Amino acid sequence: MWHIEAFEGGSTARSAYLDKVFKLYQKQNQGVFVSLKTMTIDEYNINIKNQMPDIISFTRDCEGVEKYLSTLPYPKDIDKKLLQGCKKDSAYICYPYMIGRYALVSKNENAKDSLCSQIYQQKKIKVFPLGFAQNVLSQKVLQENNLKYNSNAKVYESQYDCYKGFLSGEITTILASQRDVHRLKNRENLGRIENLYYTYLNGFTDLVQYIGVIESSKSVDIAKDFVQFLIKKESQNLISSCGMFSPFYKIYKDDYMKKWEDSISYTKLESLFE
Repeated sequence: MWHIEAFEGGSTARSAYLDKVFKLYQKQNQGVFVSLKTMTIDEYNINIKNQMPDIISFTRDCEGVEKYLSTLPYPKDIDKKLLQGCKKDSAYICYPYMIGRYALVSKNENAKDSLCSQIYQQKKIKVFPLGFAQNVLSQKVLQENNLKYNSNAKVYESQYDCYKGFLSGEITTILASQRDVHRLKNRENLGRIENLYYTYLNGFTDLVQYIGVIESSKSVDIAKDFVQFLIKKESQNLISSCGMFSPFYKIYKDDYMKKWEDSISYTKLESLFE
């Protein structure tokens, strides 16, 4: 199995979660062994031309992956709205199995009200400088949550640069990825930062890990069985170990992650292949 890492998310490596699921699956399926190779997007682009895995965990950045994927059945009890972006020619060819969210984090408790106000655009109230990564999809998250910004907003080349800008004081409000939230919560716990205000955002997210089966795999039936196992509640519960969210189930029992999870009223995923 290949696992392609293309975005920051969670509190630990997402591959560590997959290792936990492998062990659980292998315990229940004696004689089956699943191995994992983690890659960057650049490594994926090189390797996909020369070899193929049986299963691939990928993101929206893996161009052309749909050419190699086998069809999958509609998974029972899963909301079809969450799978609309996984179709090609009206057939499912992958599933989302892990997602990250965005949050608005500010050093001022009134920042969200300011960003939701038309008056903010007209500069008639105090401006709390907003920072976000140079990404069209970041802007989509802001728009979906009715968060407006003007020329005072600072756009950063990467999400991590944006996070550093928040720490340095260049900006006082950040469109934070899930990894950013974990970093900031850790800093709060260590007393390195204080008085932060969090608004957990709904709707669209591009921080999604998908799973698919390579059509030419010699073990296609076993690969498809594993994919079905990965999206079961038993496996999805383990996602909490890496600080991400399940797209299908509530998995947290306490701490800020439960509060965040409980605040999510709906999820919108993009269409990958149409």
